[in-house]
Amino acid sequence: TGDQQTLVSRVVGLHPRTCSTGLRKISRYEQYSSHMSFLKESRYNDSTQQVFFLIDHAVLPFPMQLRFNIQRITQPGEYKFNFPDGIFKGLVGKIHIAPIGNRCLYFMQIDWQGTHTKIPDLVVGAFAQTLSQLGLEHLIRVSSF
Repeated sequence: TGDQQTLVSRVVGLHPRTCSTGLRKISRYEQYSSHMSFLKESRYNDSTQQVFFLIDHAVLPFPMQLRFNIQRITQPGEYKFNFPDGIFKGLVGKIHIAPIGNRCLYFMQIDWQGTHTKIPDLVVGAFAQTLSQLGLEHLIRVSSF
């Protein structure tokens, strides 16, 4: 309907090093803004397991604040996350991390249906897919050393 919007996104990446090597940097959410130019601010609260990102990128009509809950990812497994409030309130997703030989597979899925954001579906979809893919590629690159 016109007052509802959906978002489905899948992102996958294969890290060239082991999961334990990559996760040393990838688990440091509060440092993401120093690795990705589109993140102007990144914070993580260990006690509430909440991430805060301030995002500003050409694909966005305005700077966007994202706040979501996820435990710190420190080893392979499945990690659920959710957005308790904000523009994507009710969004849920999972990040799957699995060793493949001496490499590490990262797979993220997002499924959301909620109140229309007043941003066109195409823009919301492009935002989620593009920034998620760019973010994962950057994290893999900076954690490969």
